[in-house]
Amino acid sequence: MAVTESPIAVLVVEASPQAARDLGQSLVERFGPRLSIATTASSTEALRIARQRQIDLVVANVRCGEGDGLALCQDLRAMPTMADVPILLLGDQATAQDKIAGFSSGADDYVVRPIDARLLAARIELLWRIKRMEQLGD
Repeated sequence: MAVTESPIAVLVVEASPQAARDLGQSLVERFGPRLSIATTASSTEALRIARQRQIDLVVANVRCGEGDGLALCQDLRAMPTMADVPILLLGDQATAQDKIAGFSSGADDYVVRPIDARLLAARIELLWRIKRMEQLGD
């Protein structure tokens, strides 16, 4: 990841509070202080966090504990501050239709479970690199 002055703010939205904490911890272990992690299992809480904090990247389960990850993507995209923030969806379904639904809802990437930690880290790095290149082009 590119070196930045402040950590990259990542919002993790998972199926349960424990799963959110576990995934957040896994990302911290992989990326260290380059990431600042906020976790939740509620799409309503995720929207509140996105309104109150600057979020640089979202990792969300298609099946949030409270809510729907696809609807969450649409709601995040409707927020002016989140319109260009990379969103990576995590899903249990690997069909083309499921992935298309994810992309149609506003996701930038879709990773199928079970998640390989190295693949997830590589996808996060890729999304962040693309975001940085877009910012440099502005």
